[in-house]
Amino acid sequence: MIYSNPKNINNNEVIYKYFKELWFNSKEVDIYLALYKLWTQPASIIANHIWMERTYVYKILVKLKEFWLLEQTIKWWVKHFFISDISLIKNFTKDQTTKFKRLEDQFDILKNEFYKYDSSKMWSIPKISIFDWNNWIENAYKSILENIYKNGYISIKLFASNTIDSTNFITEDVRNMTNNFFKEIKKHKIYIDTSLWNGMFLMENRSNVNSIEELSNLILLWSSVNIYVVWQSIYFFIFKENPISIKIDSLELADVMYFLLKNVV
Repeated sequence: MIYSNPKNINNNEVIYKYFKELWFNSKEVDIYLALYKLWTQPASIIANHIWMERTYVYKILVKLKEFWLLEQTIKWWVKHFFISDISLIKNFTKDQTTKFKRLEDQFDILKNEFYKYDSSKMWSIPKISIFDWNNWIENAYKSILENIYKNGYISIKLFASNTIDSTNFITEDVRNMTNNFFKEIKKHKIYIDTSLWNGMFLMENRSNVNSIEELSNLILLWSSVNIYVVWQSIYFFIFKENPISIKIDSLELADVMYFLLKNVV
């Protein structure tokens, strides 16, 4: 049936404007007003009254019922709809206010989910990986090498503390993993710009070490903390009884580390 102007309904601008603010269109308001005027009726009576197709009217009535803007009963095995109290509209607006306040509070969570699909925001959210126990330290070394090979880097930066305090904790497995790592670095002629802090139990003075052989010996025997900066990735190695490595992918943090290694330490 072709939709035409509804019969016996005054186009009340206040009502239509109000419902429009609630995202209801004019046809939905026509149906709601007709139901309010005719009281309890099936969809077919409402449809005939306002010259609309019955199936469409029925779907709208069901939709309005889901919003608790009207109610439903059964008469003679047929669904009838009615508006028991116009204050149902006020209750609906209160529910919407509560819902949108909750959605507003959850916006930051939503934003982070969207950023997962936005390549331009990928580096704005730091990504953290943790490698602990001996075999995972090996995975951290592999991650550094993969990062170097994948991006074609020819140099990386290293901060290393060189204190006797950690000597007793370095296991043979960790020594071998570290040796293999530096062998790969030397094999591919990767330059390591190193800031080495020396001391017995505390870091007391600074020196530069760039020889792979010298680095291997010092770090294997003495170092308690290493920080590798590989472009936008920072790797923290802590050599204790249970060694641990943390990788942070963050352009902003990497920029700070480059500055500190160049100008401060």
